[in-house]
Amino acid sequence: MPKHFLRTTLRTTLGTTGAVAAMTLATLTAGCGSDSPTTPPSSGGSLDLTSVFAQMSAADASSMASARSMLGLPVAPAATTVVPSSCSFSSSTQGFVCPTKTAAGLTFGLTYYLYDASGHTQSSADATTTDAVRTVADVKGTAATQFNALNATMTVDDHSDMTLKGLLSASRTLNGTSTSHLDVTTTGSTSSHSAFDLTTTTANVVLPKAEGSWPASGTVTSDGNMKTDVGPNSVTLALHQVVTFNGTSIVTVATTVAGHTSTCKLDLSGKTAPVC
Repeated sequence: MPKHFLRTTLRTTLGTTGAVAAMTLATLTAGCGSDSPTTPPSSGGSLDLTSVFAQMSAADASSMASARSMLGLPVAPAATTVVPSSCSFSSSTQGFVCPTKTAAGLTFGLTYYLYDASGHTQSSADATTTDAVRTVADVKGTAATQFNALNATMTVDDHSDMTLKGLLSASRTLNGTSTSHLDVTTTGSTSSHSAFDLTTTTANVVLPKAEGSWPASGTVTSDGNMKTDVGPNSVTLALHQVVTFNGTSIVTVATTVAGHTSTCKLDLSGKTAPVC
């Protein structure tokens, strides 16, 4: 029934704040082992861009897995791994344009830029001179999914712009923003439409160069809104979430949904349970 559907959405949102905050950090540490923090790029004469991209993704909340789950929305499938050697340098944009990839009805696009310590663009990666990497990524398309156990279609329009600086120093600092618009329409016994918008800001997240260290400082702040319509009934929810790093595996996640705030201490290593 429509009212039951709306109550379920709201109850799920308010009742899983702590669990979903944990999912936020699973997203932030994607690709990292449970016993080790962000894996650093390898040293040597050539710059391992694959490792650099992985490190940037590990501290980027733009995939929104946690926020979407918190609001009861499905999560878009992840793009396949980018192969830097397949991307071509464009003299007009001074960046490397990577081939688009399609998965489950969604198209993933990525362009990356290299900079030296003075901020000048580079046409090739060099471990001795490349100090910053910027990635601009887009995800668009429509995919089939499940929403509240119902068949659904999901239209996605995501954009992120992230820059990792300090490749030539002992630590790296990640900054950037991402935006997302998501529409989900269900069919079957209950028809509904949900529209979701999210903006995420990654601010001065200091990532370690050496293994065995956690992000020293910085925040990832997300603000979102969702409106779900089921027949004449509708519900609107607002999300505000701040993840704060402090150099240890224990981070603070403050989440506010529909006026309800929960502050949790979460262990990125997974060795201890969240404390909220």
